[in-house]
Amino acid sequence: GLEHSQGPGLGRKVPMAQATSAPVRGARADAPVMDPSRIHGFGSDGSRAKVWHCPAGHHLQPCRASPGTCDGCKSHVAAGDHVMNCQQCNWYLCTECHPQEQGDWLWSSVGHLAAVAQQAAAEIEQGLWAMANQSGAIGEEIVKSMSCSVTDASQYTYGEVRMDALEVEKRPKGTSGLKRKAAKRPPRS
Repeated sequence: GLEHSQGPGLGRKVPMAQATSAPVRGARADAPVMDPSRIHGFGSDGSRAKVWHCPAGHHLQPCRASPGTCDGCKSHVAAGDHVMNCQQCNWYLCTECHPQEQGDWLWSSVGHLAAVAQQAAAEIEQGLWAMANQSGAIGEEIVKSMSCSVTDASQYTYGEVRMDALEVEKRPKGTSGLKRKAAKRPPRS
């Protein structure tokens, strides 16, 4: 014979083969496991298969829409309507394409706050990257302005001024004070 287990909350007998599946993290070992075929979720009557991910594979979250068009049925969605949304792709489904409970304001609010926090974190990250790139460019300019422009040892000899070959002589304004050193002469008597 088949063993039976109590169904989830309805007092219905469910064959043990259906009731046992992979354990749910945090669930007690002796607690009955829900039958996945009976889960409709968020107010759906089960007549339509739910879409839980956008085409890019991101998980949809319940939220209030900004005005636009449902990406499932292409119908108009007014501002504030309940939708299942992908924040990353700007993709959402109306309540006709993905029915949901209207009374669950707490979880909708939590989802909205999480999305707002995620958006703020992304903006902060972009700002930090922009600042890092800008400070890197400023640092490179400082290094360029402070570093010696000599790139070859031969530049040292050609541009070098030898002070022992020039002598400074005091002359009246407007005349050159530099002259070549003459060979050493004996002092005049």
